Amino acid sequence: MSDNPSTTAQSLDQLGFEDAMRELQATVEQLESGALPLAEALAAYKRGSALLLHAQGLLDQVQSQIEVIESGQERSIDRAGLIAPGGD
Repeated sequence: MSDNPSTTAQSLDQLGFEDAMRELQATVEQLESGALPLAEALAAYKRGSALLLHAQGLLDQVQSQIEVIESGQERSIDRAGLIAPGGD
């Protein structure tokens, strides 16, 4: 784990959702073990918070994409409903 904030920020940008969640789980397990010295526990907590925000941001992006897709599907369903049966 790096204490350099710019390296941390860069590596977060590189992490996909699944990798961020794996690292967050490992961080939580480290913190729950109680084995980390105070300074390392604080650094792990900060990293975990950043990972959580990153993962939530990725989920928000996916949610927005799903909403766009669904709204497009609703419009095509609405258009299909405007065509009268047998009105070829």
